[in-house]
Amino acid sequence: RVRASEKSLHDILDRSPMGITILSRKTGKRVYANAGMRALFGIPDDLQLDDWPVPMTFSFRDPKDNERLHSEQFYGEGITNVEMVRQRRDGSVWWCQHNTRPTNFAGEPAVIVWHLDISSGKKVEAELSEKETLFRSIIASAPAGMIVTDAEMRIVVVNERFREIFQGPDEMLDRGKNYEAVIRFEINRGDYGSADHEPQFQVLVESIRNPTDKQIQYHAPSGRVFQVRRHPVGDGCIVSIVVDMTEQIETQNQLRQALSELELAQDELVQVEKMASLGGLVAGIAHEINTPIGTALTASTHVREETLKIGAAFRSDTVKRSQLDGYIAIADEGSRIIEVNLGRAAELIRSFKQIAVDQSSEERRSFNVDSYVSEIIQSLKPQLRAHPNVDLVLEGDANTVIDSFPGAFSQVLSNLLVNALTHAFRNEGQEQEVRGQILIRTILSGDQVRISFEDNGQGMSAAICEKIFEPFFTTRRGSGGSGLGMHIVYNLVTTTLAGTIRCFSTPGEGTRFDITLPVKTEAAND
Repeated sequence: RVRASEKSLHDILDRSPMGITILSRKTGKRVYANAGMRALFGIPDDLQLDDWPVPMTFSFRDPKDNERLHSEQFYGEGITNVEMVRQRRDGSVWWCQHNTRPTNFAGEPAVIVWHLDISSGKKVEAELSEKETLFRSIIASAPAGMIVTDAEMRIVVVNERFREIFQGPDEMLDRGKNYEAVIRFEINRGDYGSADHEPQFQVLVESIRNPTDKQIQYHAPSGRVFQVRRHPVGDGCIVSIVVDMTEQIETQNQLRQALSELELAQDELVQVEKMASLGGLVAGIAHEINTPIGTALTASTHVREETLKIGAAFRSDTVKRSQLDGYIAIADEGSRIIEVNLGRAAELIRSFKQIAVDQSSEERRSFNVDSYVSEIIQSLKPQLRAHPNVDLVLEGDANTVIDSFPGAFSQVLSNLLVNALTHAFRNEGQEQEVRGQILIRTILSGDQVRISFEDNGQGMSAAICEKIFEPFFTTRRGSGGSGLGMHIVYNLVTTTLAGTIRCFSTPGEGTRFDITLPVKTEAAND
């Protein structure tokens, strides 16, 4: 029974992953070692227990550990959880945790020693230590203020930059202190504005308990503005990051101011462009009116001279029938010439007046698309006469009244025509423009009017076509091009007229602008 019991005990001990050995306290020799002991120290299975070296000095990486381990305490009351690096016969090393207790073995005083391999735990511990060191290093060297709190809102770590921003009692930021006290101190100091303190405090505390993407603005005592963001980092810990936004906010304000000034300048340039367009229209109409007015003036002068002659003959009682017949013919022809030319001038003035009023105002009214397109072209004929090689063709199929802004409509067509006459039919360096045609086609499609403005000129490359509506973009820089004409067209169509405009062009094959306008411009009205 004793032998059976001993065998059972050996079987149990051999199955233990721990290395277990028993040393005699009298001789210091090893009287027992389990299989785990052999495995931990790399002892061959065929090496008998009596042949094991005692002590196993080879198993200590540092020879002094042998002396430290086998102290009086080792054999006396025992040691607990002593950790040191051990070494196997093949030279590989491992971390061992030692525990000893005095005992009796076979009636003799002995000591039992447990060896536990804790290498994996030490490895994890080393990795965690390395990560913690890196974590603290990152926080310490971060340009932003950083503070980490645990699930109980106690301070875990805080960097120097946060202390600089805080500018409060330094001991409030010591490890283990409650972050709520820091927030309360900042609120009472007015760092978060002058709102009610308690609701503000609850909002800030909630932002730590349940962090979101919401950013909090913090005004430090130094006068600088900071942005506070909070992020969970595991195990209930929260990292609060405080970033200095002062320069960025100032830059944004400067950019807003610059943008506002740029928009104002652009609006002024647009107005200048509009007035220049109107000025060109005035000059052209003045020149156009000059011909019929001059002809009418010549005819009226001739009629008056003939009237004076016939009057003198009448007073001298020398009027002849043939003379009277001649005067009547001259008067009839002269009055006809005067009537035709003054009618022509009146038509030009009426057309000009309507176009000029529309272009100089932003009033909304109803107008017939095809009729108004004809009036616009009529007012632009002086400019067309300067380009005798270019034919203008109208194909009106939108004989409908739309409720919109005629001034914007007029300027869109005027700018498109001027743009085509300037760019489409004459290459740079050419003295004379080539023969060409501009086609304006209107089509009614449901509750929309489509206007196609097409020329068969030299066209544009895809790169130019993509930029044509950009402000200040021009291919005639230095030759009088402002780069605002097509930008004005785009803004007027898409904003004022609430429509759309697209450009299609192929080099050598011309350019087409497709404009779609609503019959009733609700968006512009709003």
